[in-house]
Amino acid sequence: MCTVETLATEGVWRLRLVPDEDAGSWNPRTEWDHLESVVTVPDGRYADIDKDGGPLDSEWRYLVNRYQGREAIEIFTRYATIYHGAVCLEEFTGRSGPNAVWYLTREQYSGPDGTPDPLAYLKAQAEEYAAWAEGDVWGYIIEREVTWTREDDPTQHTTTWETEESCWGFIGYSHAEQAAREAWAHIDRQ
Repeated sequence: MCTVETLATEGVWRLRLVPDEDAGSWNPRTEWDHLESVVTVPDGRYADIDKDGGPLDSEWRYLVNRYQGREAIEIFTRYATIYHGAVCLEEFTGRSGPNAVWYLTREQYSGPDGTPDPLAYLKAQAEEYAAWAEGDVWGYIIEREVTWTREDDPTQHTTTWETEESCWGFIGYSHAEQAAREAWAHIDRQ
């Protein structure tokens, strides 16, 4: 995992990006509602990305019981596209992590909560999940340097950094950096 990075300092103030050590205790696929669905190729190493593969889950389960990985994906993708007007994103890249098909049926992408660019939406969701799974989750901390003086000996001082503002759970370094810089611009550093 990456280390803490100081993004800005001004007088007694500093802005830091910190890896979110708690990110493994939550999953973006289970914490929030999603428009798209994901079916995962079972390989014994990885859990399903989504426990429920969405509206075409039963068709997927049928196919993976009859065909092996890549062949099941190809048949499922054709089926979903032809019979359900689905837009599919295949993740059979060989990189670490499960192989899967991310998809939006016509009903999912053209409904009231739909998206004008289903493929771009699927790519963004898949990238977000991959970043989370790889530990690319951050928080920012805005701190102020504070000097403490001992009551019993006013000549002794201790300096510490006190958190003034923080926010966690940003998936992807660039998102965390942008949010941190926006917060930094709006904090009163008087």
